[in-house]
Amino acid sequence: MATLDYNLEYLTQRTGDPFADTGAHIFQLLQEKSPDKNILQLIEEVTDIYVRNWGGSINAFFLNSKITQPAFVGERKKEESMAYFRRLLSNEEPFEQGYCRILGQATRLFSTGRDNHILAGSGTFINFHHGFQEGLKVAKEVIIRMFFVPLGALQLGKNIAVLGSNNEKVEQLFVQEIFTSNIRELSQLQGKGVLKSEFTNPANALFDFASKCIGSVQVVIEDDEPVEIHLYHFTNFGASPEINLYCFSERLFAFYRKVMKISYRNTWQNFVRDFYRNSKNRGATYNSTTEQYELEVKKETQHFGFNEYRIWFNIIYTKLLQGQNILKDFLKWSANKYHQQEAFNIWPIVELYQTQLHNMKKTTLAKIRQIADYLIEDEDKIKRRLNRLRLEVANVSQLKRFLIQTIGDHYQEKKPARPLITLEEFVEELFPEGAYGLEIKDLLLIALYEKLCDKNIPVDLEGEEELKEEEQQFN
Repeated sequence: MATLDYNLEYLTQRTGDPFADTGAHIFQLLQEKSPDKNILQLIEEVTDIYVRNWGGSINAFFLNSKITQPAFVGERKKEESMAYFRRLLSNEEPFEQGYCRILGQATRLFSTGRDNHILAGSGTFINFHHGFQEGLKVAKEVIIRMFFVPLGALQLGKNIAVLGSNNEKVEQLFVQEIFTSNIRELSQLQGKGVLKSEFTNPANALFDFASKCIGSVQVVIEDDEPVEIHLYHFTNFGASPEINLYCFSERLFAFYRKVMKISYRNTWQNFVRDFYRNSKNRGATYNSTTEQYELEVKKETQHFGFNEYRIWFNIIYTKLLQGQNILKDFLKWSANKYHQQEAFNIWPIVELYQTQLHNMKKTTLAKIRQIADYLIEDEDKIKRRLNRLRLEVANVSQLKRFLIQTIGDHYQEKKPARPLITLEEFVEELFPEGAYGLEIKDLLLIALYEKLCDKNIPVDLEGEEELKEEEQQFN
């Protein structure tokens, strides 16, 4: 046999390419598991898994590869695949000298297509590649990395999920968890293909993984350590390959890490669990006392525990990943809690959300709380004030008039040396140019509902509730 020619550093160094880095992590885990095996023997071990255990079902990664090629049956799949890698490792495959598109290193370059590289395009579509090349030109080590990727990926719904991160520890945690599960299933003769996630949508899967990162004893993430997670949801199968990118941003991770601390966790979970939805169980409502969803069916109540509803579509997770504002959801939840006269303390989380994700100043939030404290002082007037704020304030001009009247009422009642809101606070804290707007109204209502509930002050809210359930496509 010809000498095996490869560069170990090229097989393991980080590149920033999520597929190449996932393959590198799997290679290192295989080396740790079988330290006496050389590169070709590790490739053979993985080929055995794909062919004998998984039945060659890696079409979503490699279209018409030696393993997925319909013309090859049974052991022929393994024979053809191993013959290709032997030629690759002995430089018998055609190559040219140049710089690898992924490694950035000067080395021998080999052509790739959809048969041996994920989402690389095929040789016939030369306009897909740089310089109209017939296939993406990469080092042999990159092709080998790609071959290992299925052992570090998840079947998430109809597509495949691969995770990347700016933090190598986070990336390794994800890949090692999947690899360990695969090896365990294979040892129990249960592994039939790419590991299937219990989730069907990327948002729930990403938040679940972020929770594992935060609570992991294997991975220690410092408070000031930036973490960003990307989930690549793709398929390379058939005539319609596709990829969608979901980003758990650094700022979102910092916010989520804080709300998952002990002092905030129960309130956050109580809030976010109220927003699970499922088309098969439409109408189910969350019971915060039992932490279950309940649904009336033919005069009987069905109960769904956390392990059942955690895979349902979650509006909050989806909005946060898409960068949409959830302040209205905080308000709706607060209003419902007030209607039901349930004690709640969502304001500290709202403060975190506004300061971490929307750059609101803490002094602005403190001023809103101060205004809310004044508005509920007189129980005889709170109903009129609250209903006016809810029903009559529909734009920023009306909100400003409401606050100006509140300043006047405060002066008439208290005749204080200092007004409730100074001119500087009005301009710089509440209505700085191009910022906040009606967010001030929503925040003021959240503060009012919480304070009224805390003081057990009932108020008859007039008119229909202004916050309606958003139409969503539930999974």
